Amino acid sequence: MKPVRSKQEIERKWLLSQVPDQKLLDVCHIDLVESHVVHQAYLYADDNIEVRLHVRYDGATYNTMQPHINRRRLTIKFGNGLVREEAEIDLTEEQMTKLMAHVKHPFIKKIFRIYRVYWGNDTLKFECSEVDPGTPDSFIYSEIEFESEGAANSYKFPGYFEPFLIREVTGEKSWAMKNYWRRTRLGEPV
Repeated sequence: MKPVRSKQEIERKWLLSQVPDQKLLDVCHIDLVESHVVHQAYLYADDNIEVRLHVRYDGATYNTMQPHINRRRLTIKFGNGLVREEAEIDLTEEQMTKLMAHVKHPFIKKIFRIYRVYWGNDTLKFECSEVDPGTPDSFIYSEIEFESEGAANSYKFPGYFEPFLIREVTGEKSWAMKNYWRRTRLGEPV
């Protein structure tokens, strides 16, 4: 059995009107580090706990899915808002197939990108996700993980992203992915 990774996740979240374009990346010296297509579904989700399946495809675009699966993961998260506890375990193909059999609704589809952003002397991973592209429920958000609550609270969203920034939604219940699942897949009011 593969080891379980457990950690405290300190993360802020923002809604964006679009994915940063190449011109912005070039001008601001922001590097695209990774790009994946992700499918995720929830085996369980309530206000305080989520159990999520996550499949990441490398070398794929949303419209031309290629069969190279880079990662299959089961994630359990506890809590809400800025600070949460998270445990993850990588799954084999057989384990994922068995768990996927319990999912009765379409997986959430995301185009997931990681950018390297410079903040003072630090380098941060700026994650950007397009959720369910091409559907009426589609939206774009970004997240940044921090080493401490102090660092998270002192962070200022880069001015060069202002044209794309709608607003910060850290801790807003309706913008948690587990609640997006509950609302769009299960029809629950959250």
